Amino acid sequence: KRRPHDRVLSAPYDLPVGWAWTSAADLAQANQLITYGILKPIWVSSGVPTVRVTEMKTGTIAVGSLRRCDPARAAKFSKTILSAGDLLISKDGTIGKTAFVPDDLAGGNITQHILRFSISPYVNRQFVKLAIDSPFCQAWMVGETKGVALQGVNVGDFRRMPIPVPPLNEQSRIVAKVDELMAVCDRLEAQLEAGRGAQGALLEATLGDALAGPEPAPMMAAG
Repeated sequence: KRRPHDRVLSAPYDLPVGWAWTSAADLAQANQLITYGILKPIWVSSGVPTVRVTEMKTGTIAVGSLRRCDPARAAKFSKTILSAGDLLISKDGTIGKTAFVPDDLAGGNITQHILRFSISPYVNRQFVKLAIDSPFCQAWMVGETKGVALQGVNVGDFRRMPIPVPPLNEQSRIVAKVDELMAVCDRLEAQLEAGRGAQGALLEATLGDALAGPEPAPMMAAG
């Protein structure tokens, strides 16, 4: 059941026909509230793999670097036991980093500085991630930050974050187009990197020739 403050209070701007504003909370799976993880985890050598903000990279989680929480402590936070495909969002310190939970992290958990967002099967979860990564949603989260020592987004505020949602086929089209553009960017970056490598090799060879100086003139035989 959604609480009144979880819902979008007003439309930030007009949307195309067929689109609608909704809250992050309304995009979650039924009975799966968006929430944060373990308070004051107890770290042990063998326990529940637990994601911190530091292990969240650009779109990925550094699973091999995860610390492990005492199972008894982690069990007190069963609402954030991870399932493959959950979307994680950093809410404190570095705000707005997102990554999906990979298959091998199912059963793990998160710290209190990260949100677990189990996305409804009735929307494209890749689209929801793109929406949260967008400048609009990122700016919205920054605008809702609170705290002094460690600034962060309150979970209740995140739940009511407005997200523009198109029809499902349009969600899929947008995701496919972004994937296509990202592939182009990756190819261009690889070409630029190769070009920089070739330039570096040419510069090194040129400098090597210059520093070596001219070849000594051949000695004339005595006549």
